[in-house]
Amino acid sequence: MKISINSVMGMLYYLGLTVYLIFMTLTQTMFFNYFRGSAYVIILIFIIGVSYFKELVSVLSKNTGVVDLIYLIIISAFTFFIGGNELLCTTALVYVSRDMEIKNIVKYTCFLLFVELIIVIFSSKIGVISSYTEMRGGLLRKYLGFRYFLYPSAIMFNIVAAYVYSYQKKIKLLTLFLFLIMTVYIYVNTYAKLSTIMIIFMLFLAMLEKYFKIFEQGYLNNLLRYFKYIYVFLGILSILIIGNYSSRILWMDKLNYILEDRLNLANISLNLFGVNLFGVKNLQWQGNGLSLSGIPILNTMNYLYVDNFYINIMQQYGIVFIVLLLILLTVTITKAVNVKSNCLVIILVIFAFHGLIDNLMLTLYYNIFLITLFAKAASLQDENKLTEEGK
Repeated sequence: MKISINSVMGMLYYLGLTVYLIFMTLTQTMFFNYFRGSAYVIILIFIIGVSYFKELVSVLSKNTGVVDLIYLIIISAFTFFIGGNELLCTTALVYVSRDMEIKNIVKYTCFLLFVELIIVIFSSKIGVISSYTEMRGGLLRKYLGFRYFLYPSAIMFNIVAAYVYSYQKKIKLLTLFLFLIMTVYIYVNTYAKLSTIMIIFMLFLAMLEKYFKIFEQGYLNNLLRYFKYIYVFLGILSILIIGNYSSRILWMDKLNYILEDRLNLANISLNLFGVNLFGVKNLQWQGNGLSLSGIPILNTMNYLYVDNFYINIMQQYGIVFIVLLLILLTVTITKAVNVKSNCLVIILVIFAFHGLIDNLMLTLYYNIFLITLFAKAASLQDENKLTEEGK
């Protein structure tokens, strides 16, 4: 049986993606105890190696040029320099996704992450891994096998968004109901409000799409055109508000209270550590969560963490990286708007607003839509649009 070059590239890509989604997601759980250390480094090297091999096969088969491989090398060197192996793994997979079928990748991710989420939660219930419980804000929050109570719902939003984007016309009520049950279960255990609200909104959009074909409406596309620069706008807004935050300004103080002290903490971080071109080294942030031993690492007297995605990324990886990222996100939304991929635009816009108070957006297990950053416009186009244009 003859195997085509495209099949080989596809197998290599999905091999790297599968290993990434399984093991990188598990780093957020107590399962990380089983493969941390040298085993984890080997996994990272394997993902990077497979990504490079896939790109090399593409170059040798003349599907892509040598220039594309050079771009990958440059991107890899840059991201490794500012963020290490984890960031390199993500950016390598994102770049080599550009000539793949985006919707198929998203659909596969939806299935794999949902199965993995169930396995982790079930494992915590039967004692395979520990499940921490804490009392916070008068609520009993369970971690469900994860290292922080916000992680399960953040992954669940990624799953729901991936499903809605992948299926659209073929959305099934039974699947939406299953997602709703899972969402409610996670919420009553973790009380993670933000991601739960996002999930409910996404399920609502799914219902509108199923019965009213909302994603195909021309007026929606016209409306979404105003959001092309949303990432740049919210990034600048975050810098202006947080950089100039003062508790003596009444509206800022009230906003900070609503956001549970996020503005104040981000402002303290900016004043303490500043920013530079390629990221601040040895950021001394102290956040919530568990050590790999299942022990809380929080010291409430020393708590300092930046939840705002734009400030967080700018401090961690530098001004150059955040500028390039915002440009790529803006270009991606523009391409999606132009090909009338309304569902994708909505999801990217939701993530943009989500970034104002949560930084869980720069990995594929929290945001599979990063794979659209280097994708061609045609691969972002919805199937119904392609069918209409082909008539």
